[in-house]
Amino acid sequence: VGTPSDVYYDPSNLFVARFIGSPGMNLLKGRLVGDVVHLPGVNNQISVPAAYRKPLQDAVGREGDVMVGFRPESALVSDNGPLSGEVFVTDLHGAYRLLHVHIGNGDGAEPNIVHVRSDRMANLPIGATVRFEVLPEMIRFFDPGSQKAILRDPSMPEPSLLPPGIVMEAVQ
Repeated sequence: VGTPSDVYYDPSNLFVARFIGSPGMNLLKGRLVGDVVHLPGVNNQISVPAAYRKPLQDAVGREGDVMVGFRPESALVSDNGPLSGEVFVTDLHGAYRLLHVHIGNGDGAEPNIVHVRSDRMANLPIGATVRFEVLPEMIRFFDPGSQKAILRDPSMPEPSLLPPGIVMEAVQ
């Protein structure tokens, strides 16, 4: 329970992460090894943000399975992004294009499709390889057994939920 923003950005469990938002949060089963989570696909991996290192180790140890979540608007198409996949479908939503990206098969060979927002003018045909990154402050982690969120270290500074370059000023 919390504000709509809290529930959207910091869901308490996998059910809420899937249910809230359209589309829901991207959720991928990964394997934590040290401070890196290896994800499905070829060489797909993310570094664990500092605020999650201790909580993840407490939850799964130095090595173990973890669910990684991120919203489509938290993923940025980038030539040097650490994640890659194949464009499966594209949807034009007026101000942006939503890419459905196949990043490999998971357990049982089910496809892993993630949603990534891109510029509306992006010309990425079906079958094209796309590289992307996820804003580290927007990555969330879940315990695959309990399905509960693994909370960030409260002693670490709170991340900004605003897009890069946007600054909010108080109105008096």
